[in-house]
Amino acid sequence: FYVAFNRATGINSGTREGRNQVLVTTTGEEGRAYSESTLLAKLNAIESYTISNFAGTGSDLTVSVDSIETSSNPGFAQVRIEIGGEQCEGTFSPTPAPSTSPTISCSGGKILRGHVTTDDY
Repeated sequence: FYVAFNRATGINSGTREGRNQVLVTTTGEEGRAYSESTLLAKLNAIESYTISNFAGTGSDLTVSVDSIETSSNPGFAQVRIEIGGEQCEGTFSPTPAPSTSPTISCSGGKILRGHVTTDDY
């Protein structure tokens, strides 16, 4: 699964679908080789998307958009990704790319809070 902020500016200013929204997509080959992707959700601020029984774990994964800021440069979206629905305390640093699946856990639930910006491409 991939989560991206589809900022409609610069080279991406002509985008017609998912303008200034957080997009949730999936693809085959686990992103390691070419395959078609599937758009699962286009999220605005205060919306969420849930994947039931994520990766066969029995837990749901929820992507929530807390806010979207388009008046700053670069624009950004505040996003939460939760597994198991439990809130965790603390701050987790990003890993260098490429990285394996996250392994952060707390009290049986997992959460990742992120600030998604564009790459100004």
